[in-house]
Amino acid sequence: MSRTTRFYRSITAAGLFALAASMHVASAQTTAGLAAVQSQNHVEYVTGGIGHDQALALRDAGHTWPLSLGFFGPQGDYLANVHVEITAANAQKRLQVEATGPYMLVKLQPGAYHVTARYEGNTQQKDITIPQGKNEAVSFRF
Repeated sequence: MSRTTRFYRSITAAGLFALAASMHVASAQTTAGLAAVQSQNHVEYVTGGIGHDQALALRDAGHTWPLSLGFFGPQGDYLANVHVEITAANAQKRLQVEATGPYMLVKLQPGAYHVTARYEGNTQQKDITIPQGKNEAVSFRF
């Protein structure tokens, strides 16, 4: 192999390595701050948003999930440790979890649901409908 061929191969390898590294960094930046996706009863969800970066990441991702829930105090302050129950129209409990921050994103099938949120002894309930191919955003203020 000639010296020129080795030179170009090393440049190509270095370029590919740099490209792969930059793609990894870009990928990490787009998911930075988003909490881990969890699952219960075959329903995926993510909850959090206490820190500024995570709150922004969850708000930005909200439009890509069928259901986006928000939990706030009377002055709009962020709440955590909100108990959330989601029941389908057929009375089947789909989700029963603690929201660890002011935002919760939930992947539910289109349909009618009943959402109950409890915070420090106060309970709120809302009936929602998730349309096909769209998302629903619901806020709870305690």
